[in-house]
Amino acid sequence: MQPLGVLRRAIAFLLGLAVLVPLSSCTSWRVQQIEPSDLIRQKHPSQIRVVEKDGTRLVLKYPNAVDRDLVGSVRGQRVTIAVADVTSIAGRRANWLKTTGLILAFPAALLGVACAMACGYH
Repeated sequence: MQPLGVLRRAIAFLLGLAVLVPLSSCTSWRVQQIEPSDLIRQKHPSQIRVVEKDGTRLVLKYPNAVDRDLVGSVRGQRVTIAVADVTSIAGRRANWLKTTGLILAFPAALLGVACAMACGYH
């Protein structure tokens, strides 16, 4: 295979990663110190992680607060959890420092590969 073809493929691959990775952003679960129903009403999250008294962890998609229950979807199935059975609730939060680091790291890696290829590294 020609060195120029390898370089083009490497650049295309790294450019693809440079676009896709930052779009996913670096997120983590953050435990919220607020009533579950208040969290849902105030922030309207697309998903929440609920820990029940027995230690069961569930990620509810499209959560809603109905009376004293949390209602959402887990793997496509409708689930209802009593708020009284919830020991903690967490929401997704972006870590912009990590995301920025990834955004900067990929072009740097691309530049390093391009320099190595251009300088005759085989």
